[in-house]
Amino acid sequence: MVYPTDWDVFETGETPGVAVQFRSPKQNELDIFPENVSIVVQDLPPTMLDLEAYSKTAVEQLAAVFEGMMVVEEQGATTFAGQKAYKIIYRGTDPGEGPNIKLMHIWTISGFKAYQFNFGSQLSQWDVFIGQVNKMAGSFKLEQ
Repeated sequence: MVYPTDWDVFETGETPGVAVQFRSPKQNELDIFPENVSIVVQDLPPTMLDLEAYSKTAVEQLAAVFEGMMVVEEQGATTFAGQKAYKIIYRGTDPGEGPNIKLMHIWTISGFKAYQFNFGSQLSQWDVFIGQVNKMAGSFKLEQ
């Protein structure tokens, strides 16, 4: 996968299932939230091999995490790594602070695995990074 040369790469994920994570450099000393992209590879049980069923469950889980403080901007069918996929873009809100982060998840299923491309950004920085991130997503290829 192609990524910006000034981003840091972490191949041993801090989170279970994260195959690799990329983090943007700090914009300045006040930048406390590095924009980040992660690739998650998840083994699936035979009951979750359908993209529609997997997507429904994934969106429900995201909504549960944000407990009603999630504003969906876009969601639906797309392609990823040459496969049918699902994408959701939403703003997340911390209580009392208003919307402050924006996230994009794209996932597809191949074989018995789900492949997730995740991007998180401060809301104010989304437009600065989304072009680079879309190039990253477009360059992703599944392992054969």
